[in-house]
Amino acid sequence: MLLFLSFAPDDGEVAGAIASWLAERDYRICSRRGTGVDDPQVTGGPEYKISQADAFIAVMSPSFLASASCRRERVLALHREPPNAAPEPPYFIHVVEVRPTPYIDTGALRARGWVDMTGGMDNSELDRLRGDLAAGESAVTAASGHARREPPRFHNRESELVKVLDGLTGQNGQHFWRVIAPPQLGKSWFLDRIESDLEERDPGRWTVKLVDVREKPLEVRKSAGALLGMLFGAEAPVTTDSHGLTQLVGRLNRAGKFHLCLVDSAELLEEQTARTLRRCLSQIHKEASDVPKVGVRLTLIVASRGKGWASVSPEPRLQRCDLSEFHAGIVQDVLEKMAGRLGFHLRADQLELYAGHIHRLCEGLPALLYEYLNWIQDEDWSGLDRLIDDRQFAVLNTPYIERELLSAGSLFGPGAAPTDEHRRCVAEAVQILVPYRLYTRAHLSQHVEPDGRLHRLIEPMGWTMEKLLNAVIETDLLYQPQGQPWDVIYSPIRRLLCRYWYSSDANLRHAHTVAGHFVRTWGGNQTGWEQAVALVECLWHESHVLMLDRTVNPAQELIDLARQLSADLRESPGWTPDALRRFAVDRIGEDEELVEAARLVGVSIEDLMDAVGVSRP
Repeated sequence: MLLFLSFAPDDGEVAGAIASWLAERDYRICSRRGTGVDDPQVTGGPEYKISQADAFIAVMSPSFLASASCRRERVLALHREPPNAAPEPPYFIHVVEVRPTPYIDTGALRARGWVDMTGGMDNSELDRLRGDLAAGESAVTAASGHARREPPRFHNRESELVKVLDGLTGQNGQHFWRVIAPPQLGKSWFLDRIESDLEERDPGRWTVKLVDVREKPLEVRKSAGALLGMLFGAEAPVTTDSHGLTQLVGRLNRAGKFHLCLVDSAELLEEQTARTLRRCLSQIHKEASDVPKVGVRLTLIVASRGKGWASVSPEPRLQRCDLSEFHAGIVQDVLEKMAGRLGFHLRADQLELYAGHIHRLCEGLPALLYEYLNWIQDEDWSGLDRLIDDRQFAVLNTPYIERELLSAGSLFGPGAAPTDEHRRCVAEAVQILVPYRLYTRAHLSQHVEPDGRLHRLIEPMGWTMEKLLNAVIETDLLYQPQGQPWDVIYSPIRRLLCRYWYSSDANLRHAHTVAGHFVRTWGGNQTGWEQAVALVECLWHESHVLMLDRTVNPAQELIDLARQLSADLRESPGWTPDALRRFAVDRIGEDEELVEAARLVGVSIEDLMDAVGVSRP
């Protein structure tokens, strides 16, 4: 068996001893940092090594939890486990605790097999580890005939990494960053790549400390001093007054290295905690910059869904980096390279066809795309026609949706334990909203009335309309920051959930019909520019109804509706009807989803814009 050992530099000695013990018993070893007995034939970065390994061993300690590179290795290992794997033997991931570590902070590793080595080298404990490894050997033997998975590299992420790395490493570059992305788009993966790429650029010059707020208890989330201590390797919380901060500057100077602080899931910090932490880091940065010592620098990357931190603005300002979606071209590029690496040849038309279907099925979400690429590789590139008729949606998308998007953590926050009633209520509210591209209080309020489908759920719980609305806003499904007086479910997640809940053409058509009628009524009650917004949304819903209806002349019907909606626009104190039409036309021209939907019913976006933009007497 090939074992990957993940350990922090502080634990290198004990990790080497464990590796030597295992190597003496004919296990092959690989790692990021080297243990002295690593197999010389296993080369490459940690992504490739973990993809080749038969088991993953986490050498657990407080330093392991604070290490960005160890966290990255842990995430990669978790992705190696099957989507529906139960947390029971045989494990892919094994934990060897070498220093006392707060169990509550270890996240997903709590459910894996643990071996206690906190008292030093213990052959009996290592024998127990060996027994756990043996339990997985049959699975390794069964899989030995299959090609190992090699994680793909995505060009858009590589360019975003280069952008941030150039800022961090440049003398006059941007040293404070704010990485923003909706859930499931790879913020944690992005942070996890930063340390290894820094090490490749400037070996030995950087110290990187990570705090993942999701894995910290509430008392830590409320304490800027505790967070500072973790970010600077202190064993206890530090004071946030000038004297305490100056001591941290001294720690930086004595280390003589560039120091990078990584804060993941930063939106979970209370506003005052974030402000205090940001102020402290700014002061440390300034004092460290004033010391004329070469090779000392404080840098920061804060990753969040977009909530919070925008108003936290002492110098230096946080440079914003938005992580982009994976579009169809990225999927095609990855698919082509994977085929070439494994010796398969696809014609250009096949490559484009399959990449388009994969992108539609995974909606550009990295974790789901990774599962599709793994499935293709496991199937030896046979049966790809199953992508065309959506047979793989139930196989791959449904488990992902239920495990990730509709999990208690996604709907209620990390560590939440909602009742079945609370979870059902929020999930049903989301189900009502996913046919809409935007929603307001009015979109939900109609369902809370005594005859509405949500009334039977919220009444026994004592929830109000506002309580339900806030619960939906706080889920991990919404785009943040919204920037408009309404809320928006993140588009790829909205499309996935809509297909999950409205799987038949009849159900989806009915959902868009109901949504279109409501939006037209809602728009008719508006007096300002929201009328134009409602017009665009009505066209989008009607495009889907016409597609699903198999209407004889859908193009003409959509054009006629656009003209009617344009004629219905009313003057308001701030807008003339023609001004509203120009606003609607501009919005239509930038609406990629509507462009595609209109194309599928035979209407060019130019014709649709002309139908809306005609001036009416």
